[in-house]
Amino acid sequence: MFGFVRTHSRSAGLAIGYITVGALAMIWASIWYYYMRNNEVPTENARYYVCGGIFLSGLAVLLIGLFVGRIGREAKNADTTLPTAAPGVPMTNAQPTVLPPQVVQAPVASVAPGQPTTAAGS
Repeated sequence: MFGFVRTHSRSAGLAIGYITVGALAMIWASIWYYYMRNNEVPTENARYYVCGGIFLSGLAVLLIGLFVGRIGREAKNADTTLPTAAPGVPMTNAQPTVLPPQVVQAPVASVAPGQPTTAAGS
């Protein structure tokens, strides 16, 4: 019956919640600030600090919501992206071959018996 209703990811719901709460906190802090200014509340009053803190906290929550939405969208794209081949190169299901490690031996200088050995480059 409700086949047309699209379900959203968890990150989309979180983003909408954070953005909503942050925006509402900023709006109500702004209303409170203008109320205090119009009713001549002394600027030394601590209420201005609380009002400013609520406004900045709302801004932080709003920005978190924006970033959660962006991160969730990028993660969803990364989960659903299929690997593609370069143009003209067919895709195969072959497993990558694992090569054995290469063993490199250091050159050994021959020393005649009875001759003193010296460090290289001396």
